[in-house]
Amino acid sequence: MIEDVFNAPVEVSVGEKKYKLEFDNNAYAQTEITLNMGLCKIMDVIIKENNLKYNELFEIFCIGLMKHHTFEEINSVRAFLKNSGMGLLISNAYLIQAAFLRQLFLPEIAAESENVAKSGLKKKTVKKN
Repeated sequence: MIEDVFNAPVEVSVGEKKYKLEFDNNAYAQTEITLNMGLCKIMDVIIKENNLKYNELFEIFCIGLMKHHTFEEINSVRAFLKNSGMGLLISNAYLIQAAFLRQLFLPEIAAESENVAKSGLKKKTVKKN
């Protein structure tokens, strides 16, 4: 199997606690089962339609926690988010979606997007003759 060089945990803050999200093949399979959608459909919903529902984002977040957190920690953050409302999760929506999508892009595209993110977006200049 090819080594996933971009497979690193992403830190997300919920309240005062920090959690690590990481998606591997098991997490993607669990997401497909939980959301009853294939990966291509989930990518379409996130990227093309920009229409990921709160409960879908919530499930993706909890599944992303499975690799680095215990069942008790996941249940604790589930209860906390259900009681505190969706604001805390929505404020991390782009980070959660990026963590989910990161492994689904080709390494070349991922490397290029990381370089752009580090250096900032560059303005396109028009050459005058």
